[in-house]
Amino acid sequence: MLIPFTSRCYSWSPWSTGPGCEWVPMLWSGKQIGDWNSQVAGKTFKNVLAFNEPEISGQSEMSVGEAVDLWNKYIKPMNARHGAPAVTTSPKGVAWIEDFMSQCGSNCDIDFMCFHYYGMDPDDFIKTIKDLHTKFNKPIWVTEWACQNYGSNQDKQCSLSTIKSFMAETQAFLDNTSYIERYAWFGALTEFPGNFNTLNRLITTSGGITDLGRQYIAW
Repeated sequence: MLIPFTSRCYSWSPWSTGPGCEWVPMLWSGKQIGDWNSQVAGKTFKNVLAFNEPEISGQSEMSVGEAVDLWNKYIKPMNARHGAPAVTTSPKGVAWIEDFMSQCGSNCDIDFMCFHYYGMDPDDFIKTIKDLHTKFNKPIWVTEWACQNYGSNQDKQCSLSTIKSFMAETQAFLDNTSYIERYAWFGALTEFPGNFNTLNRLITTSGGITDLGRQYIAW
């Protein structure tokens, strides 16, 4: 699985997908420490990421205390800029990262915040990101976002035309906002989670570029 940041990429793991982009390794959770030590630790990178949606059961799912401990052992020593744990913009995700930032204080050397946004309203996306920047006052990477309903009435999902409009409005905001360093649409994937609206895909199951993917690249 590969997410492009123009000429940058990550795969939610310490494993590179090969040359052709700036590799941004991620320690997804404590379950990847062995891979992290063999593939990443001791090397030099421009940026590193840590902990995917730690507030969610079924994702990296860890307490703030556990995350702080892992951060100080494996992320802080890296010769790189450090991205904060990537949480969703849900109230639970924001509360988790607030607690993490409070417990870490200035000792964690966090250089930028990472957020995932899923919703259907571009105005809400823009307001949410603005509010998070006001709250944390750090550069932001939106490492996942898409026109996806995870709320009530999940049978109601975005049509392709709605997705294209949503992408156009939100991507314009991201490109023209100084504190947004990087962003990545979800998803540049050949396989999607079972409960995800596959109309959001940037590539086909065989790896070809979709119409939405061409819009994303051309913006």
